[in-house]
Amino acid sequence: MSHHVLEAPPAGRSRSASKVSDLIGRFNNCKGVVIEPEHGAMQGDDPNRVSATCWFDEKQWLRTQEETVLTPEDFRLAAKFCKKMAKTFQKRKGDPNNVYFIRFIKEDEHINTFCGQSEELEASQTALSGQHVIVTRGHLVNSVPKPKINDNGMLNQYVVNVSDVPLLYETLGESFSVKHGWAYFGLNKVEAFELPSGASIWAPWGSRQNVQSGYILHRLDNSEVYLCEPDGFISYHPTPE
Repeated sequence: MSHHVLEAPPAGRSRSASKVSDLIGRFNNCKGVVIEPEHGAMQGDDPNRVSATCWFDEKQWLRTQEETVLTPEDFRLAAKFCKKMAKTFQKRKGDPNNVYFIRFIKEDEHINTFCGQSEELEASQTALSGQHVIVTRGHLVNSVPKPKINDNGMLNQYVVNVSDVPLLYETLGESFSVKHGWAYFGLNKVEAFELPSGASIWAPWGSRQNVQSGYILHRLDNSEVYLCEPDGFISYHPTPE
């Protein structure tokens, strides 16, 4: 099976399959082998191809091309390929980890999302005023909502469409942070399974998302498919139904 690397190879080096494992690509500073099947693989002769959209490379990383968003069918085919049974998870009110701060912005703002307790960049996106909100993960401390800070002193923040807020969150009332916004409970319901290795996909919010390990999620209310690193998934998703 032949592959070529998305980035240009160093001078004098071949793009042959034997060299793929030596060529390290970078997306948002996340290391991993970044390969793309040549035209023939699109016809179904790639044993690692899950669908016309996504595939697993020789390192068992899940891959997609630029601006190619995963579908629920891709999710199901990937689960079948990995021999995994997807389980359903429903966030519950009252769970001390099921707390989010939502900030409505007046100006565009760039947000970096980091993986769990590390400084590894998971995603990078510009939040647009009037279209997006900035969400900061939190938790309850002595029944008081507080933003959650990782071991490196960083917040876990990401961007959500304004229209999705009533679908995904329910306000806690008067509890809020002046800096990070109003406090909410999460409401969304997903099905998910653990990936065999890392992943680099084009996320539904319009940027590349990377995890060295973690879970792939299918949001059941709107069919979005995206990734979640292990610490965030375990902390923010209760025991499956």
